[in-house]
Amino acid sequence: MLNYIFGPDPVRTPSASAGIGHYKFFEASLLVLPVRSSIRPFFRATSRFLIDDISYRASSLQIADFDIDIIKGTLPNPAKR
Repeated sequence: MLNYIFGPDPVRTPSASAGIGHYKFFEASLLVLPVRSSIRPFFRATSRFLIDDISYRASSLQIADFDIDIIKGTLPNPAKR
């Protein structure tokens, strides 16, 4: 199964034919980040930059069902200060 997903490992099996796996992995983007606190071990926090980045990527991929405006409405807009 690992060879199917990732392809054969030439170090572990030198006789295996070189090739790539059948799955393609992309980078991940976090919408929230853990932030340490003196009140609790950590909080999950986000920022306008992270939300705008996720929103941009979703629109670039033409994900029609992705609506992040609900979250955007709850964050203070630094441009309005």
